Amino acid sequence: MTIFNKENGAKKFKNICMEFRCAGITASQVNDVRPEKFNDPEWFMNRSNIAGAKGLINSFSFFFTGNMTNDEYKKDMLRIYIDKARRYEAGDVKYIATNFKLLRFYDRKQTKERFGTPELIEQNKTKKITKTDSKETKTVENKEKSKNESKKQENE
Repeated sequence: MTIFNKENGAKKFKNICMEFRCAGITASQVNDVRPEKFNDPEWFMNRSNIAGAKGLINSFSFFFTGNMTNDEYKKDMLRIYIDKARRYEAGDVKYIATNFKLLRFYDRKQTKERFGTPELIEQNKTKKITKTDSKETKTVENKEKSKNESKKQENE
């Protein structure tokens, strides 16, 4: 598909959504990105990485990219880079929990538990995950932490 056709198609898609007063979501392929960039947690895909049509996002009100390193995949997390949005600052990053094992792109409950506050975001970004970690192990550890914290509060 040529650049003109992609951008023209994007405009038509937006017009259809506006006519029927509905939201629409579409995706585009990225350019070749060096492999070392994909595993850099500080790097994000953005509008400059769209394959062949840099002006493609002009038709849309929002533009997000999903970014995930191999380690983040093991941690069931995804970084969403906000490149263009009405009520959010461009360049902002949001974290969500995923559950691809159960074919879930977004795990709302885990997202709230793991990324509900800035402190939790930092804690979960830096937490080391080993291959032997399981949800059962984490649940037991969290219960033990809660018990220990309750005992500390009672002693104070």
